[in-house]
Amino acid sequence: MTEINNAKLIIKNMIKSIDRIPRECFNSLEETAAELCPQITLLKRAMLLEGAISASMSGSGPTVFGLFADSARAARAAASFKGAGYWSVVCEAFPYIESTGR
Repeated sequence: MTEINNAKLIIKNMIKSIDRIPRECFNSLEETAAELCPQITLLKRAMLLEGAISASMSGSGPTVFGLFADSARAARAAASFKGAGYWSVVCEAFPYIESTGR
């Protein structure tokens, strides 16, 4: 499955069932990257403590992201991370729309 198809699957599942998101977020490079940069694991845990439904590493690292159920929780977490000296931004997912082939 390509990375784009995987992202579409995550978004589609987000709409259907938010409790499936943690199982769908997986990065096969994360374990190795975290051995080199243990802060990845610490930031993921911090995201979850801030209320993220799921947290993962993006790409080959070291960027970490969290998925939140609502923008208020995401904004509070972003402010907390900014206060700790991290670059942090809140983004919104676009709605998943099945391609009609048009």
